[in-house]
Amino acid sequence: MKATSSGARRSGYGVDPLPFFDKRARPHPVATLLQAIRLTGAWRAVPAKIYVSALGWPGESPMTGATARAREDPGFETHEWDTTHNVLADGPDRVIDLIHSW
Repeated sequence: MKATSSGARRSGYGVDPLPFFDKRARPHPVATLLQAIRLTGAWRAVPAKIYVSALGWPGESPMTGATARAREDPGFETHEWDTTHNVLADGPDRVIDLIHSW
């Protein structure tokens, strides 16, 4: 399932939340999806790099490529959680436990 640009066409700035998102979700600024960033490599110095893959995405997750790269990188600790994209809405305890484990 892909995000549509209907919200951006309508408002000029935001992509509508996907239908399975929380009903309180608001449009996502389209510029954050299109604007290029320049990475300096400083992220490599971060001592704990943790990646959590939320498996409760209906259909194929748009994060499939990022998940594969994190799994292949020995510098990352990876986790797979049976939760939706909104991990905190499904219960913050798991996130808090992960933070406390460091």
